[in-house]
Amino acid sequence: MQQWVIMATFYTIQEAHLAATYLSSHAIEARIENENSNSILPVYGLSAAGIRLLVPVELAREAFDLLEKYLPSEGGSLFV
Repeated sequence: MQQWVIMATFYTIQEAHLAATYLSSHAIEARIENENSNSILPVYGLSAAGIRLLVPVELAREAFDLLEKYLPSEGGSLFV
């Protein structure tokens, strides 16, 4: 069973999907947790709990390096 690690959190599902697509374009599988949590504030499309972006643990370093370059322009919080 593959282990996953949280790489970043986002307040909108759109930002999370953009980051996941960015990683996918670099051959890094990513998945999103709490995708439906934005129902807390649906008018704003925001998630109070944070939408989490996960990657396989063995690709965490490569994903971190890519997201470090990507996130300053897109928003979101990168886990260190």
